[in-house]
Amino acid sequence: MASVIVTVYDHPQDFPHGYVARAHIIAHGGKSAYVSPMIYIGRETLDEVRAAIPPDMVKMIRHPQDDPAILETYI
Repeated sequence: MASVIVTVYDHPQDFPHGYVARAHIIAHGGKSAYVSPMIYIGRETLDEVRAAIPPDMVKMIRHPQDDPAILETYI
């Protein structure tokens, strides 16, 4: 069993020319979360990134203490 969390970033340091959505996969019963820099969607516009996120995911509002590059998170 696993859960997927997608975090959307606004021009992060490693992708300064656009927006990125990164998948964070959490294995239930495992010791820790698995995060791969290879599991991402990079696009020039925020709308293009949002269009690539599965429609059954729910958007969460960002926390004020999040990194400023983080725009939103989906579960």
